Amino acid sequence: MTCIRKFIVSCFVTMLCPALLYSASEPVQLNEAFIMLTVSKLKGNSFYKVLVNDNEDPYLDVADILTNYFDLTDVRCEVSRMYCEGVLQPEKNIFWIDGRALRYGDQEEGSSPEPLPDDAMIVQDGKCWLRYDIFSKWFPTAVKWNLSSYYLSFVPEFKLLSERRSMREQELKRAETYSRQRELVEEATPLEPQDKFRPELKYHAGVAKRPQEDVSGEFRYDLNVDVFKGTFQNGMPLNYDRNGWDTSRPYWLYRWKDKSWFDLMEFGDSTFQEADLLVPNVTAENGFRFDSREIMYGEGKININERATPGANIDIYRDGVYMGSTTAGPDGRYYFSNIVVNGQSRVIAKIYYPDGSEEFKEIVISDDNGMVLPSGKFEERAFTGDTIYGRMYYMALRYGLFKNVSMGLSAFKFPATEKASMMGDIAMRPFPSVSFLGQGMFTGRNIDRAFRVNTTLLYPNYIQIEHR
Repeated sequence: MTCIRKFIVSCFVTMLCPALLYSASEPVQLNEAFIMLTVSKLKGNSFYKVLVNDNEDPYLDVADILTNYFDLTDVRCEVSRMYCEGVLQPEKNIFWIDGRALRYGDQEEGSSPEPLPDDAMIVQDGKCWLRYDIFSKWFPTAVKWNLSSYYLSFVPEFKLLSERRSMREQELKRAETYSRQRELVEEATPLEPQDKFRPELKYHAGVAKRPQEDVSGEFRYDLNVDVFKGTFQNGMPLNYDRNGWDTSRPYWLYRWKDKSWFDLMEFGDSTFQEADLLVPNVTAENGFRFDSREIMYGEGKININERATPGANIDIYRDGVYMGSTTAGPDGRYYFSNIVVNGQSRVIAKIYYPDGSEEFKEIVISDDNGMVLPSGKFEERAFTGDTIYGRMYYMALRYGLFKNVSMGLSAFKFPATEKASMMGDIAMRPFPSVSFLGQGMFTGRNIDRAFRVNTTLLYPNYIQIEHR
């Protein structure tokens, strides 16, 4: 009996072992099914292919969901490694999942990998399939599976490609409206005083008494009068202490602004403002100032000729103001001409690629100190006034010789000097990010030289190099 029992057991083991070996070597095969799938309210499929396990939990094709429904870019799945990844735009965050290491996560700062259940990801039919509930843990999205109706819905917390394109269209409409409003304001004729005489007076008075101190007081008035299509200003601060009243800083000024043949003319307590390297700015009393043109720092036009992916949409903004849009051609080139800029303007190209990714390119215009004139334009300036050192005189003539190149000649008569000094200057902006100003002053016996280079090549760092 013992021999017969051993014989029966050995035969049973011999028959069972191949079956066990076979089941261990073969991966579990899930059944094919079709469900209704929706992603937000924008995408869906009423006959979407999935795989289901014995509990009828749907497994989804990772590459298909990431590419066609979540609108990720650069999606790749390596079946042999059970590894998938994709880039979520426009944040450019990389989401990855590793079925062999049983980990998933993303590359956002501060995030760490999460454990993946061993039955959550499988390989079948040459594809990587992921159980539906893992998507809500892997991505910022809500998911709901209705077994009775075979209906699976995703509600992403990120924007799909169609939503981002709709947001861009709305942004462009707002930007165009704002740009037109700015153009109307810039083209509008400045308002001039309508009344022949319209005064406005502001005043302030105060008295103070602090412990162990004498009584102090102050009084100040500022008078503005619109008269003869100009503005007269007068004011004086009065301060009182134990030494009496102090009236050391009264002022007066009469100004014409934005006239047909000049930008500024004023009499009174005026300020000499220039970008000269060899002459400082000063404030003078009983002076006169004349500017034929408004000082515009870095004023000019630039052309943008860059390259992107063919079919990409590009929007141009200058200092937050929309300037225009274009589409990259078959060779990827895009071109904008005559973009008006000022000193230290920020020109931003917002590039929207066909796959949904985005890129911002920025051009910062270097400050040319208002010395570069438009080609063919003249500029005249004059100034005189009483400084603390004596009377000062100044006259200047500049001309826009070429595009982004200007030359000028100035005459100075400094206080306590017998003869006037002559100064020549050349200003240029060879590139939007580089400007140059060179000056030389002849004082009779000596020649003083100076130059300045401004660059924004290392933006956001502004670099200025001076030599005097």
